[in-house]
Amino acid sequence: MGSRTGLKPITPDIVSATLAPDFDDLEPHLTRQVYSVKVLADQFQSKPAGITRFLNGQLEPARTRELAERMRMAGLSL
Repeated sequence: MGSRTGLKPITPDIVSATLAPDFDDLEPHLTRQVYSVKVLADQFQSKPAGITRFLNGQLEPARTRELAERMRMAGLSL
């Protein structure tokens, strides 16, 4: 029961090939919660380029800590 003739089973390799490799990264995670770069920039009075650097781990450490703290205080899960 549960299988039909002629259908191939879904294997872990098929699932891995189908999912985006960055599925668990911060930017896709926040985007799935409706927080795009533009929305984050507007909400946290930052430039979109600064938010992008933050999401990619390329922002200066002090600014990263500041943005992360403000985002957590706003209820975002990072």
